[in-house]
Amino acid sequence: ANVRVVQKNLVFVVGLSPRLADPEILKKPDYFGKFGKIHKVVINHSTQYAGSQLQGPSASAYVTYLRSEDALRAIQAVNNIYIDGRTLKASLGTTKYCSHFMKNQSCPKNDCMYLHELGDEHASFTKEQIGRAHV
Repeated sequence: ANVRVVQKNLVFVVGLSPRLADPEILKKPDYFGKFGKIHKVVINHSTQYAGSQLQGPSASAYVTYLRSEDALRAIQAVNNIYIDGRTLKASLGTTKYCSHFMKNQSCPKNDCMYLHELGDEHASFTKEQIGRAHV
Protein backbone atom coordinates (compact mmCIF):
# COMPACT_ATOMS: atom_id res chain seq x y z
CA ALA A 1 0.00 0.00 0.00
CA ASN A 2 3.01 2.27 0.52
CA VAL A 3 4.67 1.54 -2.84
CA ARG A 4 4.43 3.76 -5.92
CA VAL A 5 5.40 2.47 -9.37
CA VAL A 6 6.58 4.67 -12.23
CA GLN A 7 4.16 4.37 -15.15
CA LYS A 8 5.85 4.84 -18.52
CA ASN A 9 2.62 5.99 -20.19
CA LEU A 10 1.67 8.49 -17.46
CA VAL A 11 2.68 12.17 -17.54
CA PHE A 12 2.54 14.20 -14.33
CA VAL A 13 2.52 17.94 -15.01
CA VAL A 14 2.47 20.78 -12.47
CA GLY A 15 2.08 24.54 -12.88
CA LEU A 16 -1.13 24.56 -14.92
CA SER A 17 -3.06 27.83 -14.93
CA PRO A 18 -6.77 27.74 -14.08
CA ARG A 19 -7.48 28.20 -17.83
CA LEU A 20 -5.60 24.98 -18.69
CA ALA A 21 -6.79 22.92 -15.71
CA ASP A 22 -9.55 21.21 -17.68
CA PRO A 23 -9.34 17.64 -19.08
CA GLU A 24 -11.09 18.60 -22.32
CA ILE A 25 -8.65 21.46 -22.98
CA LEU A 26 -5.57 19.33 -22.23
CA LYS A 27 -6.81 16.58 -24.59
CA LYS A 28 -7.01 19.00 -27.53
CA PRO A 29 -4.48 18.80 -30.39
CA ASP A 30 -3.15 22.22 -29.31
CA TYR A 31 -1.97 20.72 -26.02
CA PHE A 32 -1.32 17.14 -24.87
CA GLY A 33 -3.48 15.61 -27.62
CA LYS A 34 -0.83 16.39 -30.23
CA PHE A 35 1.56 13.82 -28.77
CA GLY A 36 -0.71 10.78 -29.10
CA LYS A 37 -3.93 9.08 -28.11
CA ILE A 38 -4.90 9.93 -24.52
CA HIS A 39 -6.69 7.40 -22.35
CA LYS A 40 -7.53 9.66 -19.42
CA VAL A 41 -6.77 13.07 -17.86
CA VAL A 42 -7.19 13.71 -14.13
CA ILE A 43 -6.82 17.25 -12.72
CA ASN A 44 -5.78 18.11 -9.17
CA HIS A 45 -6.66 21.73 -8.33
CA SER A 46 -4.97 21.78 -4.91
CA THR A 47 -1.37 21.18 -5.96
CA GLN A 48 1.42 22.97 -4.14
CA TYR A 49 4.94 22.84 -5.53
CA ALA A 50 8.07 24.94 -5.40
CA GLY A 51 7.44 28.18 -7.25
CA SER A 52 3.64 28.07 -7.14
CA GLN A 53 3.51 30.81 -4.50
CA LEU A 54 5.25 33.13 -6.97
CA GLN A 55 3.05 32.22 -9.92
CA GLY A 56 -0.34 32.16 -8.23
CA PRO A 57 -2.80 29.28 -7.93
CA SER A 58 -1.93 26.33 -10.10
CA ALA A 59 -3.13 22.83 -10.76
CA SER A 60 -1.51 19.56 -11.71
CA ALA A 61 -2.65 16.84 -14.08
CA TYR A 62 -2.08 13.18 -14.72
CA VAL A 63 -2.26 12.51 -18.46
CA THR A 64 -2.43 8.80 -19.32
CA TYR A 65 -1.45 7.92 -22.88
CA LEU A 66 -2.10 4.63 -24.63
CA ARG A 67 1.59 4.45 -25.63
CA SER A 68 4.64 5.15 -23.47
CA GLU A 69 6.52 6.74 -26.40
CA ASP A 70 3.82 9.43 -26.59
CA ALA A 71 4.17 10.19 -22.88
CA LEU A 72 7.93 10.64 -23.24
CA ARG A 73 7.48 12.98 -26.23
CA ALA A 74 4.97 15.03 -24.25
CA ILE A 75 7.37 15.35 -21.29
CA GLN A 76 10.24 16.43 -23.54
CA ALA A 77 8.04 19.03 -25.24
CA VAL A 78 6.32 20.62 -22.24
CA ASN A 79 8.82 20.38 -19.39
CA ASN A 80 10.04 23.87 -18.48
CA ILE A 81 7.87 25.72 -21.02
CA TYR A 82 6.39 29.04 -19.94
CA ILE A 83 2.64 29.41 -20.51
CA ASP A 84 0.05 31.68 -18.90
CA GLY A 85 2.73 33.26 -16.70
CA ARG A 86 3.91 29.92 -15.25
CA THR A 87 6.63 27.40 -15.88
CA LEU A 88 5.31 23.88 -16.39
CA LYS A 89 7.18 20.91 -14.97
CA ALA A 90 6.50 17.48 -16.46
CA SER A 91 7.76 14.02 -15.54
CA LEU A 92 6.69 10.41 -15.59
CA GLY A 93 3.92 9.85 -13.07
CA THR A 94 3.60 7.13 -10.49
CA THR A 95 0.66 5.02 -9.46
CA LYS A 96 -0.12 2.61 -6.67
CA TYR A 97 -1.45 -0.92 -6.50
CA CYS A 98 -5.20 -1.46 -6.56
CA SER A 99 -6.48 -2.32 -3.08
CA HIS A 100 -8.42 -5.27 -4.55
CA PHE A 101 -5.23 -6.63 -6.17
CA MET A 102 -3.47 -6.28 -2.80
CA LYS A 103 -6.19 -8.45 -1.22
CA ASN A 104 -6.01 -11.01 -4.07
CA GLN A 105 -9.54 -10.05 -5.18
CA SER A 106 -10.84 -9.14 -8.60
CA CYS A 107 -11.38 -5.41 -9.06
CA PRO A 108 -15.02 -4.39 -9.67
CA LYS A 109 -14.03 -1.18 -11.52
CA ASN A 110 -13.89 -1.42 -15.31
CA ASP A 111 -11.71 1.69 -15.63
CA CYS A 112 -9.54 1.34 -12.51
CA MET A 113 -6.31 3.28 -13.04
CA TYR A 114 -4.36 1.46 -10.33
CA LEU A 115 -2.07 -1.52 -10.92
CA HIS A 116 -3.48 -5.04 -11.08
CA GLU A 117 -0.16 -6.81 -11.62
CA LEU A 118 3.29 -6.53 -10.12
CA GLY A 119 5.25 -3.59 -11.51
CA ASP A 120 8.91 -3.47 -12.44
CA GLU A 121 10.98 -3.69 -9.26
CA HIS A 122 13.41 -1.06 -10.59
CA ALA A 123 10.51 1.36 -11.10
CA SER A 124 8.98 0.83 -7.63
CA PHE A 125 9.58 3.18 -4.71
CA THR A 126 8.14 3.85 -1.28
CA LYS A 127 6.66 7.29 -0.57
CA GLU A 128 9.67 8.01 1.65
CA GLN A 129 12.13 7.20 -1.16
CA ILE A 130 10.24 9.48 -3.56
CA GLY A 131 10.18 12.26 -0.95
CA ARG A 132 13.94 12.04 -0.46
CA ALA A 133 14.50 12.17 -4.23
CA HIS A 134 12.67 15.52 -4.47
CA VAL A 135 14.64 17.21 -1.68
